[in-house]
Amino acid sequence: YNVYEGEKLTCTNGYHKLKKLSIIAMVKLNECTFGTKNMANLEVLVFAKCPRLSSPPPKLDELNFLREVHLAQMPQGFYDGMNPATKKLVHFPEFQHHFHSSTRSVVQGGS
Repeated sequence: YNVYEGEKLTCTNGYHKLKKLSIIAMVKLNECTFGTKNMANLEVLVFAKCPRLSSPPPKLDELNFLREVHLAQMPQGFYDGMNPATKKLVHFPEFQHHFHSSTRSVVQGGS
């Protein structure tokens, strides 16, 4: 939650065992890239409150174990830019939800 202040986030090395990734309240972030082979076990992906991230990371549909994508308060272009297969995994929380329990940060649903 708000742990990265850069404009570009690249996750291409390691992360082989990572199952859930939350990208929340990174207000300067405008580009995000994942190495699909390096995040092969990713099951849940959360994007919330990243107002400058206008498009999803490329190749999300190549994350074979991805089961859920949660979006809250993201630009409409982010959702519109998703591959139809990935769109089927998207959930829009309609109520307050604790995405990151260790900081008890609350993100309200909706885009």
